[in-house]
Formats: sequence, structure tokens, C-alpha cells
Amino acid sequence: MTRRVVVGLIDSSQLAAVRSDLRALGLTTVEGPRPELPDVLVVTPQSEDAAEQVAEEVQRLEGVSYAEVESISEGFIE
Repeated sequence: MTRRVVVGLIDSSQLAAVRSDLRALGLTTVEGPRPELPDVLVVTPQSEDAAEQVAEEVQRLEGVSYAEVESISEGFIE
């Protein structure tokens, strides 16, 4: 299961600055925003074990409202 971090922006106008800061942290997989969620990005840490630490680091960035480890897993549980 891939553990991603959902990042909420304080204002969508800060997208470029936050995206740049995420890349500076070494987060190369940054998705979003989507039209229906213009102030939300999703990042995938290099290691699944690092998701909580990444969320804490991202939360401290200027322009970020929240950063939380995704709670929905991929696929279905049988």
C-alpha cells in the first residue's frame, strides 16, 4: 500500500511557492490540484515509512493549511 500525504493550501494562489518548497524537501511526486479541489496537493514520499515525518515537515511550510497521511488505502480489503 502506498502511503501518500494530502496537503491543503491556505490559498490556491500560493500553489507555485508550496510546490517549489515540496520539491526542495525532496518530494518529487506531487499531484494536483484538480479542478474540484483547487487548494489540495497529494505527495508521495520516497519511503512508505516516511509518510508521518513528511506530513510533519510539510505542515511547517508557509502557505500550508494542513498535511495529513492519506487514510484511504488502495484497492479493496477482502
